[in-house]
Amino acid sequence: MMHILAQEDGGMALQLVFSVIGIAIGAVVGYLIGKPRGRGPLGAVLGGILGCLGWIIVAVLPRADNS
Repeated sequence: MMHILAQEDGGMALQLVFSVIGIAIGAVVGYLIGKPRGRGPLGAVLGGILGCLGWIIVAVLPRADNS
């Protein structure tokens, strides 16, 4: 593990992997918060881009009108 971090481009690759994992986790949590409100895809986008702030925004949005 330390060998990867010691390499210049290996550290960048590791940072990219952790960033992608963080964005994916944010998107999944945002989707799960928005789904009962009818805003699953919006929750995924906001959660992936804004993280915790996106989750809060989706949580306080009114329910989507499904008619």
